[in-house]
Amino acid sequence: MANINSISTFRLTHYKKIFNCATDVEALKYYYWNQAISAEIYILLHNIEICLRNRIHEVLSYDASLQQSLNFAWFDRLYLMKPDHQNPQKVIDTVLGSAIKKVKRDLGQKNKPPHPHNIICNLEFGKWKYVLLTKTYKDPRGRSGNAIDWNTLFPLIFPQFMNHGRKSSQKILDRLTEISKLRNRVAHLEPVWKFEAKVFNKTVIPAPKDEVTALDRLGKEINWAIVFLSWICQDSYDHYINTNSFKRLQNLITKAGLDSLVL
Repeated sequence: MANINSISTFRLTHYKKIFNCATDVEALKYYYWNQAISAEIYILLHNIEICLRNRIHEVLSYDASLQQSLNFAWFDRLYLMKPDHQNPQKVIDTVLGSAIKKVKRDLGQKNKPPHPHNIICNLEFGKWKYVLLTKTYKDPRGRSGNAIDWNTLFPLIFPQFMNHGRKSSQKILDRLTEISKLRNRVAHLEPVWKFEAKVFNKTVIPAPKDEVTALDRLGKEINWAIVFLSWICQDSYDHYINTNSFKRLQNLITKAGLDSLVL
């Protein structure tokens, strides 16, 4: 089939293995099911990304501007350098530092001003975790200065998260990391159910090995992503779970929803 040649047999390999498909034609049905799920997951991820970056922007703007503004260039106040392991006497840009410089270059090439909203709208989703991992502001000489008080800021960014503390902040970061991985799979049209083994609450969650475990893990990861949205903004969460997209997604990740597309 021409569409199999376009997609490639190699790209269908994981589908054949997990869903026990005998042929590429059979696996192609699961590939299209994955496309349908990805389209709905994208809407969920869009809600998370917009809410997260706007909340971080407001909170850091207020903190970095010494409570003077909710739209401040806080990214210029962060200390975004790290030691160069190849030359201990030298410092280089952190991942976030490089990303912000790239955003500014791209805006300049488009003749757009580096206003705060232009920066945050163009910073990749995967880089927001590094914002939350940045430890200090710059001092007047551009060196590492005052520590960023994340113990105070995390509850402002994630107001609906219960029991804030050092361990809970790591839980939030871990969840953001998983959501970033899911977003990458959606963006690259990869299997959204292709999760790695991980440890959660001191329990090992294995990687999916068949249809049953793939659906189970996918359902849990999507539920955790939805909960993450609720940590940031209750109103956005309440709106999302009443959308048709949410309902379609909840159906597609069930055995019945899968069978309705592939049988």
